[in-house]
Formats: sequence, C-alpha cells, structure tokens
Amino acid sequence: GKTLLVQVDGQPYLVMVPGHLYLDLTKVKKALKAKKVDLADEKMIKKVLGTEPGALHPFAKLSGLRLLMDEGLAKAKEAIIRAGSFTDSLRMEIKDLKKMEEVSLGDFGKMMAPKVKKAAKIISKQAVKKGYLVKKGAKKAAKKVKKAVKKVKKGS
Repeated sequence: GKTLLVQVDGQPYLVMVPGHLYLDLTKVKKALKAKKVDLADEKMIKKVLGTEPGALHPFAKLSGLRLLMDEGLAKAKEAIIRAGSFTDSLRMEIKDLKKMEEVSLGDFGKMMAPKVKKAAKIISKQAVKKGYLVKKGAKKAAKKVKKAVKKVKKGS
C-alpha cells in the first residue's frame, strides 16, 4: 500500500492506494465534495507527520487525521506498508488496519494513462542511448520488468 498526504480544502488527510496505482486527486475531490485538493509538499509532510516524503505510514490517528483507503486495497487480505522510515515496513492485515483507523473507503486510484506509459518508455530509451543509465544493467532490468508486467496482466 502507498500512503500519500493530501490537503483537502486546507485540511490534511492520508490517502492509501495500492502500490501499482496513482492517486487520482479528482476522485478524492469528488468523494469529499471538496473545492480544492492538492498533494502536500515536503514541508507540510514534515510538519504534520514528522517524517520524510516517501516514508509515510497510514496511521492517521497518530496525527489526528482521517485515512481514506482505495476500495481495491480494502479488498486485499494484507498489505506491506511503510512504518514511517525508509528502512522499515510492516506486513499487516487490512482488516486490522481498518479496525485501528477510522477508514473512509472510496475509489481513489488510477492506472497510468497510455500516453504517460508511452512517454516514459521513450524517455527511458533516450536515457539509455545517451548513456544516462548503465546500458547493460538498464536493458536487463527493463526486460525483467516487462516480463513481470506481462505475467501480471496474464494473471499468472
């Protein structure tokens, strides 16, 4: 699970989505009937949660916040989540997290848009060609990722 801090009409909320999805701010805005929703900046993350960006945990109650959880993640049995650091994670049953927190469920995630996928692919190819990435290592890693993605899509 991926946890992000957002500001909804100036109020901070934690939002948790499956790691393979992006957070759709428009969906958050619509679900909460808000006027404005933005991702929190680094300063806000440190102030509200006392942690670094990228190490956010989903324990909203610790900071007096609400936790919004994507319905897709809520259907999972368990998730691996950050524990407030870059080196520690927790494997936790979703039902236990929902008991601990006052979770509001909704559809908050989105897949990467095809145009964005295509742009990312073009950029990575150019980076390899120009030597920005270690060519052999990057190509091998890219092949492994492509194979893993194909397996996931096929359901194997």
